[in-house]
Amino acid sequence: MSTITVPYLAASVRRNPSQPLSLEMIAANLEQAFASPVALWNAITGECVLSSPGQPNADDAWRGAVARVLATQCDAEIIAEECPLVVLAVPLTLEGHPPLVATGTFVVEGGIESVSPAAAQLLGLDETRALAWIAAQRVWSIEALLLLSDTARRSVQAEARARRAAWEVERVSENLAATYEEICLLHEMTNNLRLSQSDDQLGQLALDRLMTCLPASGAAIQFLAVADPHDVTYKARVSEDLLTAGDCLLDNQRFDELIAHLGLDAGCGPFVANADITGQPEWPFPEVRQLILVPLAETEKLFGWLALINHVDGDEFGSIEASLLGSVGAILGIHCGNRDLYRLQDEFLAAVVRAMTSAIDAKDPYTCGHSDRVARISVRLAQQLGLSTVELANIYMAGLLHDVGK
Repeated sequence: MSTITVPYLAASVRRNPSQPLSLEMIAANLEQAFASPVALWNAITGECVLSSPGQPNADDAWRGAVARVLATQCDAEIIAEECPLVVLAVPLTLEGHPPLVATGTFVVEGGIESVSPAAAQLLGLDETRALAWIAAQRVWSIEALLLLSDTARRSVQAEARARRAAWEVERVSENLAATYEEICLLHEMTNNLRLSQSDDQLGQLALDRLMTCLPASGAAIQFLAVADPHDVTYKARVSEDLLTAGDCLLDNQRFDELIAHLGLDAGCGPFVANADITGQPEWPFPEVRQLILVPLAETEKLFGWLALINHVDGDEFGSIEASLLGSVGAILGIHCGNRDLYRLQDEFLAAVVRAMTSAIDAKDPYTCGHSDRVARISVRLAQQLGLSTVELANIYMAGLLHDVGK
């Protein structure tokens, strides 16, 4: 812990009740009580952690040695006395700090017309300058000093507890607000788990809400293809689709390279990469400094990836962000799985209908291919009329079925 040198603090320190009591604030309280600057010592190491130029020789090492001895005491003590000077030590036990000892040199009643060589040495000054410093100080009685030190110690400890409590209340409030935002996000997503809601619609909703809940510069979802474009599909995604929000920095190709580099799979769970990974020389994505990556999966089937990219403050992503992203990824994975099952069911129905029309064609070769041609022409006419995708699918199925039963 390094030494901090500060000027007289009583009027200059801004007191913010939402922050724990700092060393500067502790010194300011004591200086205001004694109308004189003080030094603060770490009572475990004997190191001067805060000194003030207003007090000569305030960081003399012997005071640190005495501070270590006083670490377990509660009452203030006079640790040096050279008429007309005394050095007062005040032990302090404060939450959020190691045991501290405040020390200060004070002028006591009697004998200020001259100064002894020992008193000048205590200040680290020559006798003339020592006498000038002494003349500028307030004169105390030892009894008043000891009484005031106890009052000042209790006051500092009470303010430290109050600030600590206020800080903890603020932190709890922030956590509650963040938790509320996360719950609202999950609630909104579950309310939109409808088969009529496409993967892209729910995914973009998730990205937009994540950007308001989490401290990330960008977010992305890569949906993988669920069917080969040459296969018979029913409203299936036949190519990769990348959705982004904020400053994503990755395109589809770079996203593929990222997944391949990390070697992740459907069962990996949330993967967090901070400076311990992204700061390595072999890391091939310099634009990505912090990362959380979660799979969108249903059982063993992988439908895509959800990524949170770069902390807005340059900090590390932690378990809170990873947990929320894991929950969102699970919801998206379930939705993708349900839509894929629904698609497969539709494809099965379409296959059954095709089998029936094939049976008709086999029975009556004269009309071979007639049902399919009717279905295709009907769809083209419906497209010209501007009908929806759902209506086009229904018209196609009706075209296939129009001769069944003849």
